[in-house]
Amino acid sequence: MLQKQKLSIEEKVKIVRECLQGNIGIREAARSVGVTTSTIRQWMHNYEADGVGAFLPHKNRIYSPDLKRQAAEDYLFGGESLRKIAKKYGLRSKRQLSNWIRVYTAHGDFNSIKFSGGSYMKQGRETTLEERIQIVRECIACGKNYGEMALKYQVSYQQVRTWTLRFEQMGEAGLEDRRGRRKKDQVPRTELEQAQIEIEQLKHKMELLTRCLIIYYERKKGNKKDAYRRHPIHLIILFKFKAVAERRQWSSAASKPRRKTRVKLCPHFWAANVPSHQNCRLRSASRSSGSFCRARCRRTVGRK
Repeated sequence: MLQKQKLSIEEKVKIVRECLQGNIGIREAARSVGVTTSTIRQWMHNYEADGVGAFLPHKNRIYSPDLKRQAAEDYLFGGESLRKIAKKYGLRSKRQLSNWIRVYTAHGDFNSIKFSGGSYMKQGRETTLEERIQIVRECIACGKNYGEMALKYQVSYQQVRTWTLRFEQMGEAGLEDRRGRRKKDQVPRTELEQAQIEIEQLKHKMELLTRCLIIYYERKKGNKKDAYRRHPIHLIILFKFKAVAERRQWSSAASKPRRKTRVKLCPHFWAANVPSHQNCRLRSASRSSGSFCRARCRRTVGRK
């Protein structure tokens, strides 16, 4: 771990000049004075901007809201790095520019008073679909002034901007709140979403088919209990398929008249044709009475 030591202004200027002239590398300079490489780069940046005065004691500068907004927009829409934008506007640190960008994207207004905690950040709030549609339509009508709409409806700047972009791409469907819904169960709003939903559905089908094949081969080897124990979901799937088949059978037989007659069979028939009677707990009592547990076996052959 590097040990911080207090350096004089002359020492800082000497190290920065040697780095700028190429006499010493940034890593070597940072190691020699016990600071990080980012600190050396920051010294070089400040020296290039203000010269030796960058290391002198100074008061905090006050920047106008217009300059802050312009710097934030140059970074968001210009495609340049934080360091280049900071150097362009004479900022001592790119962290200051990052704070401006965060305020701009969250609220879009540098003229308003600071909120609680000394921050410009405006927290978003929950809104209904009707509110979002109204905010977006009014925002487009007034020339996409996101900051004004955020102040008027007490929402964040980022919310208004996101809703407007989605409305322009997908219409009112883009303002729907689809959090907590599975992708494969959603109604597609664009061609990309439709392709993503189809991919999710195909993945789900492939997973089911793969597991069904595993269960099939395990059952074929004789490991039925192990197969269901390892893949319990497929027991539910098989029962589901069975229920669908039975439902179709019932629907096809619904038009046919149902016979409610019950066939009475003699005890000798039960003993000869119902194997489950062999495992009946009341076997001894049934044999002595001669009734052969008709109540237990009636559900198998007693109805037609």
